[in-house]
Amino acid sequence: MKSALILMFALLAAGAQEKTYDLRLDSKPVRGHKSELQETSTMKMSMKITGAPEPISMAEETAFAAAEEVVSAEADGSCVLSWKFSKATKLQEGQTLPLSFQGKTVTVKHTKGKPREFSLEGGGVIAEPDLAALKKAFMGGEDKPDSPSGAEMFAPKKPVKVGESWSPDLKLIVKGMFDAEMAEAVDLEKSKSKFTLKSAESRSGADFGKIEGSLELMLGQLGPMKLDVPVSLKMTLNLDASIDGKHPDAVMRVKAEMKGKSSAAGPNGKIDLDLDMSMSGEKSVKTMK
Repeated sequence: MKSALILMFALLAAGAQEKTYDLRLDSKPVRGHKSELQETSTMKMSMKITGAPEPISMAEETAFAAAEEVVSAEADGSCVLSWKFSKATKLQEGQTLPLSFQGKTVTVKHTKGKPREFSLEGGGVIAEPDLAALKKAFMGGEDKPDSPSGAEMFAPKKPVKVGESWSPDLKLIVKGMFDAEMAEAVDLEKSKSKFTLKSAESRSGADFGKIEGSLELMLGQLGPMKLDVPVSLKMTLNLDASIDGKHPDAVMRVKAEMKGKSSAAGPNGKIDLDLDMSMSGEKSVKTMK
């Protein structure tokens, strides 16, 4: 009897290990759904340039917290969201200051194939600097209608088991991250990516999983500057999220660093560059009970 029980448990364990998951990392908005959104991000950059007396330095920190409600939702993923901000701050000239929409409600209109539209509830204009920060809130970015979604960029093309790894399509990733000219200058042959489903479990009637990923992109261009020697952008991602598309709930942590020396054409000849950039961010989405 004892040996039979041991065999049964061994078979059950083996079956669990073989389970595969079709990772659906994008959940469709559902009208009336309410979530708590939070995000913090920091970025520091220093760039030494030949002939410049001092390095060019930048530092940016933002923090956002908002209650989100899905006001309307369409079958194609188009929707209207309401973000009621309890916190919206940005580091400016060494001081952490509130952005103009802190304490206010912002309506966000998503129409498939079009840039997002932002407006203040009750009217009013969002100043351009604050609008730029708002577009980046909750790991958003510049809206490119033809840009692939996060799931299209990072999810595997076939179901995977716990412990299994895959290499996302680097061409799609650089298309989503950069403008067309800078994406074209990425050396895909020398770049690499690897993502792994580390664990999976059932929570609240949905499958949740932990995913770890890493990217290394060899950049041949920075903004308008074409580099003689590519520099390496390294990124790591940790995601704890619904992997079956049933819930938007997730915690995502991202880190990136870019260090390297190169040269580029300047207005008066070649200039040498010494780059040092680091970035980190954390975003959480939690269903409001």
